[in-house]
Amino acid sequence: MEIYLCVNRQSPAGKEQGFTLIEVITILTLISFIAVVIVSRRTGASTDLIAAAEVLKGHLRYAQSRSMNLDESWEINFAGNSYTLQQSGVPSGILPGESGNTVTLSGIAIAPTVNPVTFSSNWGIPGASSAITLSDGSSVVTITITSETGFIP
Repeated sequence: MEIYLCVNRQSPAGKEQGFTLIEVITILTLISFIAVVIVSRRTGASTDLIAAAEVLKGHLRYAQSRSMNLDESWEINFAGNSYTLQQSGVPSGILPGESGNTVTLSGIAIAPTVNPVTFSSNWGIPGASSAITLSDGSSVVTITITSETGFIP
C-alpha cells in the first residue's frame, strides 16, 4: 500500500506521480539532521574556553572539598591568566590533573569578582557569592559560586 501526497497528474504509462509518505519523512529527517549539525557548530564559546572553564570548576570544587575534609580554609587565588591553590593564603597542595598548585591559561583572561575565592573550614562555605569570567577575546564563559551553599553549576 503506497500513499501519494501529490496526486494531480498521470504519467504516460497511466501511473500516478507524487511522493510517498516514506519519502517525505526521509527527506524531512535528512534536512533536520543537517540543520542540527549546522547549528551545533555555531556555539558561542570556543572549545578551549569551555574546557578551561570546566577544569577551573573542578579545581574550585577540589579546594572546597579540601576545606571540608581537612577543616582548614582553602582558596583559589587569581593573578592575570593563572590561578593558584592556597591553604590559608599560602600556596599549597597539587591541583588534580596538574603537576603543581598553579595553572596558567594561555590566551585566556580570567576576571574574578572576588579574589581569592576562599572556602571556609566550616562546611566549605565560600566567603561571598562570586563570579569568575573567562574570555579568549571573542567568547566569554562565566562561572558562578553561590554564597552560603558554595554550589558551582
